[in-house]
Amino acid sequence: NSLGLSGSFLTGFVFALITVSPMWIGSAMSGSLNADVALFVRSALLPGFFEEFLFRGFLFGLLFRYAGWGFIPSAMIGALIFGAGHLYQGSSIGESAAIFGITFMGALWFAWLFIEWDENLWIPIFLHIMMNASWSLFEVSETALGNPYSNIFRVATIALTVVITIVKNKRRNRYA
Repeated sequence: NSLGLSGSFLTGFVFALITVSPMWIGSAMSGSLNADVALFVRSALLPGFFEEFLFRGFLFGLLFRYAGWGFIPSAMIGALIFGAGHLYQGSSIGESAAIFGITFMGALWFAWLFIEWDENLWIPIFLHIMMNASWSLFEVSETALGNPYSNIFRVATIALTVVITIVKNKRRNRYA
């Protein structure tokens, strides 16, 4: 419970399935499927689960809920470490900086979703797994940077998660 794993597994899966559909459609249109199970496990399943467990469930959760830090400092610490952990993907300083920026912003977004979905860690876990899977199984890009075409669909996925999350919380009068 303290790590967010007691939230609804099914809600996380269905939410991700719906919201990541733009990325899957865009990836399928731009590349051919490489249905390699080992690739899925290595590039989507394990990183998606363990990065969310470590960075959102443990680190962010520890700072936000137990240390009493606010959302912004708690999310920023995790995002800095998360972004730094992806620097190896860059082949130049500029590319590394761009990858850092994208993964840093992604970490903030995942932390926001984690909180807005009542600390249900399955939301960011399944989003991360399905996003990584669409990226790697269709060989869209070898880095988190992507390309302009694939990023259109990534932005559509992110926008969909934000809109659905805000609508859900407005209906529950969470913002009143």
